[in-house]
Amino acid sequence: MQQAASIEDLIDKVRAGPTIERGAIERLLGTRLSEGEGTSAVDIYEASGVALPDGRVDIDLRAAKAGATTGGLLNLGISGACLKRGDVERKYGPLTLSGVPRGRSTEEPVSFSRDEPWGRLSFGFAQDNPDCVKTVTFDVEKR
Repeated sequence: MQQAASIEDLIDKVRAGPTIERGAIERLLGTRLSEGEGTSAVDIYEASGVALPDGRVDIDLRAAKAGATTGGLLNLGISGACLKRGDVERKYGPLTLSGVPRGRSTEEPVSFSRDEPWGRLSFGFAQDNPDCVKTVTFDVEKR
């Protein structure tokens, strides 16, 4: 995969890929992911403030280990760019409310999701800026 040219391009390339793997994400971002503290089921990789031409992303990748009963999960935290909710819905189709803030913090997003052949794609919108995407999550089902 070629390096992503924008945040929207990054989303499209991850969405089109057959799996979510550390090496593929590193190539898309042109950076190395640091290994975090994993569990018996997942390896965790992270990067903060990765610059793309139109903004920055924080990466939280949870790669399923062999024999795990879950698939991988990739969360992109977006800053410095505003992907508008209407544009997201036009591009990706109808979204269903999938998560609401629980009152712990004003940072908690309202999430809308859609099912994909590989799992679930979710977009989180910040309470203080409800028209801009704050997070994008790729929740890959076990294959």
